[in-house]
Amino acid sequence: MTTASKPMTEYRSWAVEEFRAETEPYYVAVSDEIDLFRAAWEAKIPVLLKGPTGCGKTRFVEHMAYHLNRPVADEDGNISLEDNLPLVTVACHEDLTASDLVGRYLLEGQETVWIDGPLTRAVKAGAICYLDEVVEARKDTTVLIHPLTDHRRILPIEKKSQLLQARDGFLMVISFNPGYQSALKDLKQSTRQRFISIEFDYPPRDTEAEIVAHEAEQKRLPILYRVHEPPPTDKMLELQTLLGRLSYRVSRGKISQKDLQAVLKQVGGRPEEKLVSTVILRSMSRARYDTRNLGHYGLASDWYTHFTSPIRRYPDLWLHRVLVHALVEGRAVPEDWKGEGLKEKAQRCSVRERVAEVAERESVDLKKVEYMERYLGDEFSGTVSGVTSFGIFVLLDDVFVDGLVHVNSMTDDYYIFHQDRYMLVGERSHRTFRLGDRLVIKVARVDKEELLIDFTIVGSEKTSRKAR
Repeated sequence: MTTASKPMTEYRSWAVEEFRAETEPYYVAVSDEIDLFRAAWEAKIPVLLKGPTGCGKTRFVEHMAYHLNRPVADEDGNISLEDNLPLVTVACHEDLTASDLVGRYLLEGQETVWIDGPLTRAVKAGAICYLDEVVEARKDTTVLIHPLTDHRRILPIEKKSQLLQARDGFLMVISFNPGYQSALKDLKQSTRQRFISIEFDYPPRDTEAEIVAHEAEQKRLPILYRVHEPPPTDKMLELQTLLGRLSYRVSRGKISQKDLQAVLKQVGGRPEEKLVSTVILRSMSRARYDTRNLGHYGLASDWYTHFTSPIRRYPDLWLHRVLVHALVEGRAVPEDWKGEGLKEKAQRCSVRERVAEVAERESVDLKKVEYMERYLGDEFSGTVSGVTSFGIFVLLDDVFVDGLVHVNSMTDDYYIFHQDRYMLVGERSHRTFRLGDRLVIKVARVDKEELLIDFTIVGSEKTSRKAR
């Protein structure tokens, strides 16, 4: 009996290049899984991924293989780092045996040739070996990987009477879906305790929508993106003025979404929380639908679309329809789904959304007017949420209701609007009204037809009756 195999240098080169990703697999982290995986690889501890089918375990492993560097020695023994790790993935099934992973002798012409299995290739190449749904394989496979998952890091090849030492960079990764397992298909505790376990679940809805948008863009599918551009300059200035008045520091010029998130976190639970949240919302640009991916400022996302289940909007329905047509059924996208027809869908969806928002806002405003009607003549504490040339808007405490103090009702002085500082200043008294000022007001008038609530100023803040 004779055996033949590729020279080690030729085999090694083939094994490494065969399974190395050329482009970065897209993955959005939802917790600290990336740091955990990297730490496990650096410590040479095998990894167990637990989670339902379709939650992103395989994509995660591909992403990590792309970003991890593999140490490689040249002919002189100098160590360098490859760009990324090769990845050998095996989809396990009930007929998979240990021989399928390790290798076997096969007839080739008049010779008997040993062919390495995927696990052996990964051990020799210093690659990641990913056994997906490992409990589906026969029991002898879990016995086989035991010596690879402890300090020995060896692979016994009984048919060749060999013990292979895993190269630096090798990592054993297995996964399974706990929800599908039974007493007959499960990992023994003695096996589990050898691994660092990382639990996965389906990503949050916003993250899922971001992933879908990115994948659709990569495949050039005709979808409707949910875009939200940065706030206009004047709104940014107004927001910076208010935050500065309330001693919240943000960067000069363009305010990033991280800045806003930090402010909202600081203001949580404070008296001005409602005011700050309201002004931030007012400063935002209007989100809309577009055939181009322009990013979503409000969510700090480079890719976003509306993707919900159950379906709530036409853009959701359209996205589901495109994905099923192209990815599930594997059919080509019709030409009339693209181009001008898609632009018209984006425009119409944006217009109808605004119509629905106006109707919703008017119905809410009507309920606010009806609610405040019972408090005509009562006094409330509130915060100045807006300053204009015709008056100041005051947002009441405890209830999400604001109203206007018209300059005509401010008879103690003649007030001049300073637009650059967003403030009203009394011509004689120099009394000022600015964003964030605390006031006590009286409910002077409500108008159901115009959906208006008018206040008059009582004076500086004092104990007052609050809406119930």
